[in-house]
Amino acid sequence: MTRKIANDRFMLLFTSIHLRRLAKGRTTRAHNVPVPLLCYILKGVGTLRLDQAFYRLQPDQLFFIAPGTALEAASDFEEVEYFLLSLEGLALDAQLERSPARIDYDSAYLPLAPGKIHIHHTSPVPEKLFMLHESYRKSASSGFLLNARFQELIYFIVAGLNGIAGTAETDNGIERSIEYIHDHYRDKIRLDTLSRIAGFTPTSYSREFKKLKGLSPFEYLNHYRIAQAKQMLAERNRSVKDVAASSGFASEFYFSRMFKRETGIPPTLYMKRKQTKVAVASCMRVQDNLHSLGLETVFATNCHRSKMIGVEEHRRLVAERLEQLRQAEPELILCDHHHLPYVEQLKQIAPTVMFELIADWRAVHTRLAEIVGRENEAERNFKRMNVEVEQAGNRIRKRFGQETVTVMKLAHKLIRVQGTIRHPLNLLLYSELGLRPGACVPAYDAIVEFAPDKFPDMGTDHLFIQHSIDPGDDRLLRPIRQTPQWHSTRAVSNGCIYSVPNWVAMSWSPHGRMQIIRELLGDAPLAPHE
Repeated sequence: MTRKIANDRFMLLFTSIHLRRLAKGRTTRAHNVPVPLLCYILKGVGTLRLDQAFYRLQPDQLFFIAPGTALEAASDFEEVEYFLLSLEGLALDAQLERSPARIDYDSAYLPLAPGKIHIHHTSPVPEKLFMLHESYRKSASSGFLLNARFQELIYFIVAGLNGIAGTAETDNGIERSIEYIHDHYRDKIRLDTLSRIAGFTPTSYSREFKKLKGLSPFEYLNHYRIAQAKQMLAERNRSVKDVAASSGFASEFYFSRMFKRETGIPPTLYMKRKQTKVAVASCMRVQDNLHSLGLETVFATNCHRSKMIGVEEHRRLVAERLEQLRQAEPELILCDHHHLPYVEQLKQIAPTVMFELIADWRAVHTRLAEIVGRENEAERNFKRMNVEVEQAGNRIRKRFGQETVTVMKLAHKLIRVQGTIRHPLNLLLYSELGLRPGACVPAYDAIVEFAPDKFPDMGTDHLFIQHSIDPGDDRLLRPIRQTPQWHSTRAVSNGCIYSVPNWVAMSWSPHGRMQIIRELLGDAPLAPHE
C-alpha cells in the first residue's frame, strides 16, 4: 500500500532509451515490470496486454507502464519496432528532501497515467524521442542534459493531454507543404519547393516529413497521385494514358508500374475489376469474403501443405489444383501469404495479388473489397455486422449466462484449443460476444495444443468441437472419450458437446461470422458430437 506524506511532490527521471524490435509472430512477457517505462511504437502491428487491459498496437502510439505491471506484447505478421525508455520515479518531500515512500503511479503523475497516451498527429513528441535517442546513443550529452531533454519530452506529453501544446512549435510547416501537394499533384513538384514552403532545408524536411507521416515526401506524393488515379479510372471513357497524365505521372509506362506496385494489379485490370473473373488460393476460405461482397469466384483452391500429407503426395495435389485453376481461366487470382511459395506459378496463370491474413478480419475484408471494386459493399457488411453483434450478443450472453465456452479441434494429431486473442474467432467469441472462456482456454495466446495422451480437464460447461480436415484426426477422439479427464468435464456430464464446422476458417468473413452467431443462438441446430 502506498504511504502518504504531507506535501508530496513527484518527479520522473530519465535512465535510458533503446530501440527494440519484436520479430513477427513472436511474444515477449514480463510478469512484474521492475521500473517505470515509456514505450513508443515506431512501426508494425500487434497486441499489448498491461495487467487486464488489452490494446491493439499500431505505429505512433505511446504507453506509460508502471512498475509491477504484468506485460505481454505480441507482433502479428510483421516486425514491431519501438523505443523503450527506462525511468526512475521519485517522491520528494518538502521536509525530508527525498522520501523513500512508494509511489501510486495511477495518481502521482496525473494527467500522465498508466496505459495508452493520446498523441496528436502534430505533436512534437516523436521528434523529441528521436533527439533523445540520438543523444543517448552517441553519448554526446551529460546525464544532466539528457534529463533536461527528457523533461522537455514529458512537458509536451502532458501539455498534449491538457490540450495546451504549443501550436507555434508543433506547426513546422509540413502540413502547409502537404496542402501544396494536394493542390499541385498534377504538376512536377520539386523537393526544394516543398522544403522552402515548410521552412526546412531539403534534408531536414525529408527527415521531419517521414517522422510525421511515415513516408518520404515523394512516397506520399505518389500515394496521393495513385489515390486520385483510382477515382479517375472508375470513370467511364477514360484511357490509362489520359489518367496517367491527369494524375501527374510523366509517362503511361511509369504510371502503370507504380500503380501495380501500389495496388497489386495493373490499371487496365483495375478499370474492369467489378466484372473480373476472380479465383482464390487460400487456406482460410477467402471465397466467403468475396461471396459477402456479392462476387462468386470461378475457382477456389488450397495449396498449403498439411503436416499429414507427404511431400510427393502434396506435390501431386498442387499440380492437379493448379491445372484446375488454369482451366477455370481466371482474370485475377487472390492468394494469402501461405501461398507465397506458389506465387510465381500463379502469376503464369493470371495476375496475382497476395494479402496477409491478420487478426483484424475487417482489414482483410477491406483489402479484398478494394481489389475487386466493392468498397461500398464492405462498408455495408461492417454496419450489418456491428448491428448483428450488438443484438445477438445480448441474446447469446443470456443463453449461456455464467457458463463457460471452449472451442477445440483435432489437427495434425494434436488437440488444439482456441485462445482469447490474436484470431478473428477468438475475438468474436470472447471480446465481441462476451462469452466466458473455459479453464483450459489460454488467456494470452491464440491457441494451445496438447498431445492426445495428455488430454486436460477442459473445465468448461460447453465444448464445441470443430470438424477436422483429415478423417484420421477425428479417429483420435475415440480413445480420448475413454479417459477420466473426458468424463470429468462438465460439458460431457451435461451433454453440452457440439459438432461444428470449421469456425476458424469461417471467422474471417462476414458470411461465416453470421453463421457462427446463428449457431451460438441456436437458430442453426448444432449436431451433438458423438
